[in-house]
Amino acid sequence: SFVNATGGTISGGRYAVSLRSSSVIAGAISNASGSYLSTSGATAIYVDIGSSILGGLSNSGLISGATLALNNQGTILSAQDAIGIVAGSLAGGIMNAGLIQGDRHGISLVSGSSMSGTLLNSTSGMIYGSLAGVLVSTSKISGGLINQGLLSSSAGPGLLVNNAGTLAGGLFNATEGISEGSFYKTVLYSREV
Repeated sequence: SFVNATGGTISGGRYAVSLRSSSVIAGAISNASGSYLSTSGATAIYVDIGSSILGGLSNSGLISGATLALNNQGTILSAQDAIGIVAGSLAGGIMNAGLIQGDRHGISLVSGSSMSGTLLNSTSGMIYGSLAGVLVSTSKISGGLINQGLLSSSAGPGLLVNNAGTLAGGLFNATEGISEGSFYKTVLYSREV
């Protein structure tokens, strides 16, 4: 695992964290409350094609890039939420062209979390969770969500926005790429889109 403990700072000129050449983090990347992962470059965390984070990414602090907080070209897996933002902030967006898969949610923003950029799932991207592909609850994605790939869930909606969750930049689904499990493709209630 890779842990940036409370009060810690990890910074870089191009990336704060970069996984390349089929690198693997067998555990999680964890950025604790009051800690910072930041770069003056475009992307804070970069996961290249063939590289993997097998324990997911959790953030309760600040992850900051000039354009993107996370650029995933590889694989991020977790037995919980593959990317879990709990009372945390992402300065920049998330771009996914690989696989983000969690046993609960692919990506979740909860408990007053915020993302200043756009969540972009590109044509080769898949975001999957058993309960929901993407969950936005009592949190805000300022740049909205653009889906060109697949948001998928086995038992719930591909996208779930609830409890005053907000996609301030709206929702653009370029394909029929938001798929449902047993229930709904998209569930939007008590929210702003």
